[in-house]
Amino acid sequence: MLHSKMFAPVASILLVSLPLLVNAQQCYYPDGSAAPDVPCNSSAPVSACCTSFGFCLTNGLCLDRGVLSRGSCTDKEWKDDSCAQYCKNDNPSGGFGLMSCSNSTFTCGFFPDNCRVPSSTFSIDNADGLILRSSQLTSMMEAAGIDQRIAANATNTTFPDDDKDYTAAAMAGVGVGIGVPLLAIIAVLSYLLVRDRKRMAAITNDTLTSLRPPKGHEMSSWSTWNGPEGDAKRRQSTRGAAELSPETVQELETPSRAHPEPHPVDVKIPPPPEQQA
Repeated sequence: MLHSKMFAPVASILLVSLPLLVNAQQCYYPDGSAAPDVPCNSSAPVSACCTSFGFCLTNGLCLDRGVLSRGSCTDKEWKDDSCAQYCKNDNPSGGFGLMSCSNSTFTCGFFPDNCRVPSSTFSIDNADGLILRSSQLTSMMEAAGIDQRIAANATNTTFPDDDKDYTAAAMAGVGVGIGVPLLAIIAVLSYLLVRDRKRMAAITNDTLTSLRPPKGHEMSSWSTWNGPEGDAKRRQSTRGAAELSPETVQELETPSRAHPEPHPVDVKIPPPPEQQA
């Protein structure tokens, strides 16, 4: 996992230009094989590359779900400084993860024992910046309903690191485009927070409404059912067996099976009628 102190004392977020290049740059692993990654800065001549769902650091490394890794680069020879010059010999045909040994030292791979070997540890330069690619910024703007045409270029800004994840308040310091004031982004983030709170409030109100007692005509119907008229209706709809005729009781007690089981029957033969003289 990546230590948050790695970004101290300040962390900057660079927003790359929104418009994408028509011809996307190809990314390569250290051995020169093609990589399916996405350039961190498509407008730069040479750029480090990370997965489409990962974040790019200004030192060329990638950050994905708290894991720091060496990705790929648009320079097939990996000679440009924009390419991450870490762990190139480890899995040169793919990406490779880095583990933090302390707040300032790292090692290639996830082997804690390597942290005890000085030759296996190293420090990372320029680890105070995070790059937001156009696709990541576009997703945020789409969620806020902002026209992407108003943000044609990029700008830089910084904000203090308080050893916590990047929050909405921290992201409010990000500037988007020349001529678009920082207040625009603050308004966007505030809108997102207010919208989520309204949704939560609506859900809470719906829940409370379903728990309230009936009112209006519903209360009148309830009172009618529990009043004298309701007593008569309940008696009529819940008649007991004692109110049924003997014929109805006999029909209810008769088994409805096609072949009832045999049971003993007490048959009484009446005496013959007396003959008249």
